[in-house]
Amino acid sequence: MNIPHYSICARFKRLAAGVILGAGTLVFGTVTAQAALKELPLVSVDVDNGVVTNVVHKGLGAPVPASSTGGKASKLPSGTLTDSQSQMVYTITIRNLSSFPATNLAVEYHFYNKTSAHNAGTTTTTVDDVTSTANVDVPVNGRKDIQTIGINHEIKQSYAKSATGATIGANSGKKGTVSTGMTDTTTTSVMGYVIIVRSGNTIIKTLLSKDDIVDQVKAIQAREASQ
Repeated sequence: MNIPHYSICARFKRLAAGVILGAGTLVFGTVTAQAALKELPLVSVDVDNGVVTNVVHKGLGAPVPASSTGGKASKLPSGTLTDSQSQMVYTITIRNLSSFPATNLAVEYHFYNKTSAHNAGTTTTTVDDVTSTANVDVPVNGRKDIQTIGINHEIKQSYAKSATGATIGANSGKKGTVSTGMTDTTTTSVMGYVIIVRSGNTIIKTLLSKDDIVDQVKAIQAREASQ
């Protein structure tokens, strides 16, 4: 049986074309993947120590300001309750270390605000995750500063009195008030943070205030859940 020569040649050409096309697709796919990998920007992340804003002192022991008539400001008396409330604002700095602009970066931050309450000999600790995300474009060799939302910072102190007036005078001959000292305190402050920078769906940079900050937060949340 005679097989036409052109059929063999045609089939060989089709097969060869398929191989070349497949190889071209493979090479093209590899190049595309490498290009996409190269397009991921290189950035650095820094966080400052925070700035205190909106400071408010209140409570029974809060100092009384000088009056408009020329009176002197009062000093903080002992044996009373004092409150100090403020907010901390942190600045996150993103620097572009790439040779091309870093566009549409998503900067996600988590600041862990810990509250420790010491009441009647018992200590209770809780933690809040103060989080938000900002989108930024950073030019070549440029930087972008992101300010966090205000994070509560609070100190409460309570002092108790053991005896007053005649009782003290009867026992010791002294007049006045004897304070037993501070009995209850509540402190709220930032214990640490995690900063995550994404380009698209890819995490390109992560900064932790401490290597074990996430484990510390999980431990506090676990104790809180078990109580």
